[in-house]
Amino acid sequence: MDFSFLGDILPAERVDELCHRLRKMIEPFRIPGRMDSIPIACQFRGAEPFASFQDEWFAGEVAVVAFFENYNVMVLTNVKAVLSFLSKREPWQDWDVCLFNRSVTWCAAITHNDEVKFVRFASA
Repeated sequence: MDFSFLGDILPAERVDELCHRLRKMIEPFRIPGRMDSIPIACQFRGAEPFASFQDEWFAGEVAVVAFFENYNVMVLTNVKAVLSFLSKREPWQDWDVCLFNRSVTWCAAITHNDEVKFVRFASA
């Protein structure tokens, strides 16, 4: 799928770098027993369960990275655009998507099971 309408598609080298960093930051929040091969959004536990993304998670953020892991695509986009896009997904669009800032100090995610999660990392 072409996500370029959301913003700038990041090059493969940058995707690899950010994916590695995100995995490292998520490690303390990993659900025990989850395999590395499953999507990152499915590997970690959020602070508490949420029904939808919360505006306060993105306070002060203009640009975020949206990682559509099923497609191995990262897009530098704005918060409003990606949240609007995700809110209009069809039921068969069961993507695993992580949203995070460029410095990877937090991560918000939605899974193919519609689980919505958020974690703020202690240090970046």
